[in-house]
Amino acid sequence: MRKYMALSLLCVSATSLLSMQENPAGRFAECEELFKRSEYQKAAAGYESQLGTLNKGDASQDEVRRAHINYGETLMALGQYKKGGEEFEHRLGNTAMGRVPLQKPWDGSDPKDKTVVVRVEHGLGDTFFAMRNIKQLNALGATVYVRAQGFMKAFLERQDGVSGVITNNEQEAALPFDYDVYTLSLPRFVSKHGLKGVETHDDIAFSEGYLKAREDRVEYWKQQLSNDGAKKRRALVWCASKYVAGEVRSLQRDIPLQLLVDALQKDGVVLYSLQGGGHYPISKTEYESRKATGTLGELNECDILEDPSLVKTFDDTFDKTCGSFEDTAAVMCVMEGVYSVDTSTGMLAGALGAAVKDFHLLLPHESDWRHGVGKPETTPYFSNAKLHWQQAQGDWSNVVQDLSKDV
Repeated sequence: MRKYMALSLLCVSATSLLSMQENPAGRFAECEELFKRSEYQKAAAGYESQLGTLNKGDASQDEVRRAHINYGETLMALGQYKKGGEEFEHRLGNTAMGRVPLQKPWDGSDPKDKTVVVRVEHGLGDTFFAMRNIKQLNALGATVYVRAQGFMKAFLERQDGVSGVITNNEQEAALPFDYDVYTLSLPRFVSKHGLKGVETHDDIAFSEGYLKAREDRVEYWKQQLSNDGAKKRRALVWCASKYVAGEVRSLQRDIPLQLLVDALQKDGVVLYSLQGGGHYPISKTEYESRKATGTLGELNECDILEDPSLVKTFDDTFDKTCGSFEDTAAVMCVMEGVYSVDTSTGMLAGALGAAVKDFHLLLPHESDWRHGVGKPETTPYFSNAKLHWQQAQGDWSNVVQDLSKDV
């Protein structure tokens, strides 16, 4: 347990004021720096002090909103979900992110026999993360429609608790509904105890899994992969989006593929790539050639593999024949191990629960709020996940050593 930083250390010094003139965090810059480093206990003390002594004119509206949002995530990381959720609601005022204002905001009143539109926000991983609460909302008697991206329609509309998926304004205008709410606001109102907000880890609903893969695709991939000669099959995801959607920081979540292969490539183990986002195994020679010609696309140095043939990839029809993430979910249910950095595929693996065996989530030392503090090995959100943390930011050596022992 880290000790709280003395509040005097969090006060803005005269020398730092000049640099803050160009820093959108303004007077909250030191608190934000602690938040960026995931020093959540110190950040919480700082934000509480700074926001508690705020006077009119001390900071701009955007600075204050940003501070409240960061403070909310900080409190939730510390397990203070009620207060953290209230603070996190300040994000709804950030129209710059393209979040439309709610038309009929749900206030947590009884949703039985009501139609509720749940609007997705942030990244795809957050959508998978939040689906537990949509399922619970439906269990309380609500008819739930999800307003989401068109490419997610097939996957989302067949999940328990979802009556339909809205993908455009015309469809929404044609649907009479009683309330609308954003996905990450749902924990303020629903938990495994019903119409009661999440206050502690024990209140989190469906930690054992709440999404499902298509059974026919699971059977299909069992047959397709049956002749690969594997004693064990393991799926790899090594790169994540550069930025965490909606946050002020960039978390260095990528792990070099070569490190994963070195740790997991054993006799009888066949490795498969479930990596998306324009990343795939590439030799150093080809990487340098593409770099010289400006044709790298989304590839980066984490994709370099001495022998790319050691990781099997899928063809261009993967996740396109039946819809986005349909094949990804099915293949994960066929594997004897799934190893993923903190990205949407990792959130999906956790949300599938026991159907995904031996799921390992690889985390940087400075990590997202939902993984908590103290570097726990398990998470209350996903009962099937084993967490592996860097001991120092940017250093994956201890994680690779742990993975090698687990194979």
